[in-house]
Amino acid sequence: MYRRQGTEPSSSIDWLPWGLSVFGACCAVFVLVKGVLPERSVNRELVQRVARLESDLSRARQSAVDDLARAKEQLQEQTLAKEAEAGVMREQERLRAARELARRDLAQALAAEIAAEDVLLQERGGDLAIVVREALLFSGNRSAIELKGKRFLRELSQSIRRLPADQVYRIGGRTEKQQRSIARFLEVAGRIPHAQLVTAGAAPPAPPGSPPPDTVEILMMVRKR
Repeated sequence: MYRRQGTEPSSSIDWLPWGLSVFGACCAVFVLVKGVLPERSVNRELVQRVARLESDLSRARQSAVDDLARAKEQLQEQTLAKEAEAGVMREQERLRAARELARRDLAQALAAEIAAEDVLLQERGGDLAIVVREALLFSGNRSAIELKGKRFLRELSQSIRRLPADQVYRIGGRTEKQQRSIARFLEVAGRIPHAQLVTAGAAPPAPPGSPPPDTVEILMMVRKR
């Protein structure tokens, strides 16, 4: 009777550790299911979200870089356009000033010939034309320059040499021989560079309103060669 009572407590003690182990295992499973696994899922979602944000940020940065590059390119184009426009305006102003200087200087230097109506100054677009009576330079249809014509061309050469060196002078006359004679005299006696002298070639039929046929033209083309 005492032996039976002694064995029952011993059996309860043996089951207690096992029960505690099972209980602990259940708790661990519960914690894993309720805590760790959802946390891992949340972490995975956070990682994916961070990856998406980083991708969006990278695209935004690249877009900003592209926009900045386009803005810089547009600014450079606008700057170049403004510089080109300013350059054109400066060149136009330079040409206007050169024409005005040429007109004043020639009007003063050739005042006697202009008063005698042997010389006429004309504006033609952006050019200045010196219209000279043929009789002032040549006798009849000859191409040899007369003495008074040489004096006139020397005076003209002095005025030309005071003008900007980037001008070109187109010489027109009834015949090509007359044109070459004037150009040769201006180059040799007047010391005008050959590159600044151009002959117009054979004269075409005179249009209405053109100078009379007994004139020679020296067209001062105030522009860069």
